[in-house]
Amino acid sequence: MSALSRVRTIPGFLFLISVQGSLASWVCSQGSVAVTIAVRDRQGATPATPANVRVYSNNTGYEVSTLTGATSDAVVSVPPGEYTVEVRCEGYQPAREEVRVAPLGTETYVMVMLSPAQGDTKNRDAKGMVVTPQLQKIVAKGLDAMRTHDCGLAEKHFAKGVQMAPGNPDLAFLLGTAEFCLQHPDLARRSFERAVSLDPSHSGALLALGEIQLAAWETSAAIETLEKAQSVNNSDWRVHVALANAYWRAGHRLKDAEAQAALAVKLTNEKTGSARLLLGEIQYAEGNAAEAMKTWQKLIDDLPSDPAAATAKHKLAGTAHGGPQKNP
Repeated sequence: MSALSRVRTIPGFLFLISVQGSLASWVCSQGSVAVTIAVRDRQGATPATPANVRVYSNNTGYEVSTLTGATSDAVVSVPPGEYTVEVRCEGYQPAREEVRVAPLGTETYVMVMLSPAQGDTKNRDAKGMVVTPQLQKIVAKGLDAMRTHDCGLAEKHFAKGVQMAPGNPDLAFLLGTAEFCLQHPDLARRSFERAVSLDPSHSGALLALGEIQLAAWETSAAIETLEKAQSVNNSDWRVHVALANAYWRAGHRLKDAEAQAALAVKLTNEKTGSARLLLGEIQYAEGNAAEAMKTWQKLIDDLPSDPAAATAKHKLAGTAHGGPQKNP
């Protein structure tokens, strides 16, 4: 697949660029590990039709296949090892990613980005702009640098790409992710704003910009931006988590915040602790301490190894002594 088709959707301070992460909970079934496979198009949206996902071992011959849901990612259970993930979806080119599944006690998350089917879109990006082989190489080098956390090198490559194709929103978005990685939020913000101005439906840039606005306590602006992100990609649980935080911050929209957090939990099949932790916090803020404690306890019971479970224990202990510990 081309380098631009591998662009990851990375909202600001809550999430990371990575082919592996801690977004899915692990399951213990005959020595297997749960692998969550997110299939997205170039704008970070889920395909309109289910995708066929095939996961096979590079060494042992172990193989498993499944489908993505209309609003959910694919989840398979495989033994630790080296695997290839192949995805086929109507209207898109076949895509492939390599992934290492670590031993039990860790989690694996893979995002596979799809390119439009071959035709007059060859050598063009999602908006029809020409993507030259030289530009693809530059973007690939930038993505490789981000994977090794060399954000400075990634910034240089993406900046060069922006100079070559100033009208490409994906490149502006990628430059923003590298700038944020370097802890330059002002520069990142300008890049995300540029990406949105070039493509108002760029869900990744909208989400990242909304996160930055929220971090800057620009709550009203963040809500407006994140609501646009939701209208573009309603199936991304991360959008709902960010919007729930924004509504919660607003103070007078706790019901909306709870609805967004609950939707995020549903979209992740209750496998992401951070969304469930947030749901409990919002429930407590609404004055529903009993429901909040139930949410936190269920998080602890279901996902004991998730970092959010430790925080939930802390909040339950605080509740028992007069109130949960508040976020900084």
